[in-house]
Amino acid sequence: MNFTNLKPFEQLSVFVESNGYLYDLHNNADFINIIYDIKSRKLTLVWQYPGDWLLNRSALIDEELFVKKNDLQDKRLRKIALIFETVSLLEVKPRDPEIPFSEDGCLGSINVDTENNEINELMFEFIGGMEIRIQAGPISFNSDYSI
Repeated sequence: MNFTNLKPFEQLSVFVESNGYLYDLHNNADFINIIYDIKSRKLTLVWQYPGDWLLNRSALIDEELFVKKNDLQDKRLRKIALIFETVSLLEVKPRDPEIPFSEDGCLGSINVDTENNEINELMFEFIGGMEIRIQAGPISFNSDYSI
């Protein structure tokens, strides 16, 4: 996997680091969409940014260093996305029916599988139990995504 405009993920991370900013996909964003184009083999994972949890924490949103580091300067609601090109494996495991639906948009972790010190697979695990497993070519990040 080639990371074009973001730092490669570390094991059990929940952060995207891109262009000097840090995007916390666990606390500060709500997962809202999976888009897969079969013909182009392009997968897009979309989050609302900032997410509801962060919007309800006015002390954090008003803290100058936090706002700058997390790309919240204009304090507007927008979408951010991870875009995977030339997807060779896409597997989505269902959510856990025992967990409240309110947990489905919260990322628990990103698991990284490496081979010869290269990342060859990512698994996004959500608090609601859903898992998305991906093998792909280039990965990019869009901090102002529109569907």
